[in-house]
Amino acid sequence: MQNVGDRTVAYLANPKEPGKFIEREVRLGQSSGEQVEVVSGVQPGDLVVTEGSFFVRAERERLGLRPATTEPSTAPSRVPSGISSEGADPRVQTVKIVVNEQGYEPAKITLRAGVPARLTFLRTTDKTCGTEVVFPSLNIKRALPLNEPAVIEFTVAKSGDIAFACGMNMLHGTIVVQ
Repeated sequence: MQNVGDRTVAYLANPKEPGKFIEREVRLGQSSGEQVEVVSGVQPGDLVVTEGSFFVRAERERLGLRPATTEPSTAPSRVPSGISSEGADPRVQTVKIVVNEQGYEPAKITLRAGVPARLTFLRTTDKTCGTEVVFPSLNIKRALPLNEPAVIEFTVAKSGDIAFACGMNMLHGTIVVQ
């Protein structure tokens, strides 16, 4: 939940447009510790952003999507391509990469030089050689257990391309650092 002026808003994942979010005004009730009752504004089944909502709010403001009235907004906001809002810290570039039978998705990622990066790999099938990922130029090698996230964190100081591959060098990906 975010306070925007005199309103409290939540950001919901737009089920029709992955990577876009809806700002919705909510009314809060009683609170107990870290739990707060939401009286109105969300429905059962709504996917609410619980981590990274500051990033979503900042993007909405940067793109000029802040509503001028107190009406609930349903204007979607975009998260930069390849960058995930979940668990987002504006000081860390966060990317999720799925390893499936076709390879890495996405296989090409763009990051900013000098900004810490957190890549989360998730291998979703055992019908691939992608049981580990190797970044030769960064001297990183990490096992990718089936259906368990594997997090790799690093910071690259200068622009250029960084290759990554499976341990057998059959699946390939590229990070473009700008």
